[in-house]
Amino acid sequence: MKPWIIDRIENDRRESEWKPVPLRIQQPPPEWLEEQRRRQERDAPSHRGVTIIGGDEPSDRGVFIIDM
Repeated sequence: MKPWIIDRIENDRRESEWKPVPLRIQQPPPEWLEEQRRRQERDAPSHRGVTIIGGDEPSDRGVFIIDM
């Protein structure tokens, strides 16, 4: 092979090795979002009918739970 062909092949190989891949961000489909929302509602603990009185900070007083 001629030297210029070898140089061209090496340059092409060098450029293609670490070429950045363009990042394409797109929104998920609405069906997927709806399924995720349903899954979260199903898996989340239900606090309906229970009121917890007290702060999040630790205390020696305990937590009062009132069942409504």
